[in-house]
Amino acid sequence: MKERTNVSSIMYSLMIVLPIVGDSILSRWMGAFGLSVMPALSTVLIIPYAVMNRDVFYCDRRLKYLIALLLLLVVVNVLTDSIWLLTGGELIIRGENVCIKSAKGVLTFSAIIFYLLIVSNLSEGISEEQAFRPFAIALVILALIAFIELFTMPNALPWAHEAGGFPYWRVRLLTIESSTTAPQIIIYGGLSLYYAWEILKNRKLTVACVLLLGFLTFSSSSKTLMVCILIIPAIVFVHYILHNKSRIKLLAEIAVALIPIAYVLVDRLSEAMQMDLARYTSITTRVYMGLIGIRYAAMYPFGTGSALYLKLYPDMLIERLGLIKSLRLGNASEIMRLAKDSASDYGLSTKSGITQYGLYWGLVGSCVFLTGMIKTYNEAYKKTGSVILLSVCILAMLTLCFTNDFDHQYEYWALFSGALYILKDPAVEE
Repeated sequence: MKERTNVSSIMYSLMIVLPIVGDSILSRWMGAFGLSVMPALSTVLIIPYAVMNRDVFYCDRRLKYLIALLLLLVVVNVLTDSIWLLTGGELIIRGENVCIKSAKGVLTFSAIIFYLLIVSNLSEGISEEQAFRPFAIALVILALIAFIELFTMPNALPWAHEAGGFPYWRVRLLTIESSTTAPQIIIYGGLSLYYAWEILKNRKLTVACVLLLGFLTFSSSSKTLMVCILIIPAIVFVHYILHNKSRIKLLAEIAVALIPIAYVLVDRLSEAMQMDLARYTSITTRVYMGLIGIRYAAMYPFGTGSALYLKLYPDMLIERLGLIKSLRLGNASEIMRLAKDSASDYGLSTKSGITQYGLYWGLVGSCVFLTGMIKTYNEAYKKTGSVILLSVCILAMLTLCFTNDFDHQYEYWALFSGALYILKDPAVEE
């Protein structure tokens, strides 16, 4: 039994650490599904693991809403594709077979559930320290990678990047681009602090985690990360105002001491955003495509599946281009290119997980998804009372809603699995 627990602990650690790989060689054959190794690995492992552990294998009740959403996605795909094809719609849209594209969408979301099932079962019988130690290990690995990148740009770690191009002048860790590093730094950095401060209560290790997190923050050029770091003090103040007013004076003194750091971050953020608006298109593209994604989800409250958006979403992007001028968002050239490129669906997305899946399962599905995640994180926070855990969960949800995908960034699901562990382990308490 002890040997089995040790094997489970090692497998669990790998499942938590491996999501840091976000630009794997698998993307050469699997496209976006292979950017992370986790979707393919989870899909391959689920049946053998469930069979080998059939006597103890279980499904956490908090995963049932994800399974319900999967069924909704299947139904929407079948109905919309059938109606589309029976009414004379073309089988190939932007180089993608409608039926195959829908199947890919279902498999992608299924892989997330497979991952959570495997991790939640692997975590049975391990201690809280063992459950959160892999996050600290991952943080150390990320810091080492960033250090290497700083001294080997613009051709850093060519063996670790398949889809990401070269030369590349920013720290992107093991992901495809720098903008995808924010959730990794937030989640692995934040849960490392939770591990050191809340679980081990080790001040030296906590300081080490803070230093590593600070190094990653200042070496990164992710605008999302800078915004998130600036939001943290507000979360902490609100938490202590509601739960521990005696520490407000101390927090105010700390806040004053942190003003120089905040000034540097604000200055860097302002400079980066002004440069982007003047020379590039990423902010304009993200904001506009996200807004149109929200409109699309509201117009089709149950979605149009994971294939038909390739036809309907670009039309809506072109139809509402006047919004860019109204909001003074800037250069729309990338949006026009993505909307009119009929040969490929590359880059055609809303640039965030919540709004992208809103195209698939509509406003109803996205509301169910958000409600389930928020409820789980809120329960985990109430059980621990940890402001660190609260901050990580809030920032993860914000990036999910506005800047990052969740179908190949499995650090989000590593965090979710951590919340599930907290809720099921009776030893975890405030």
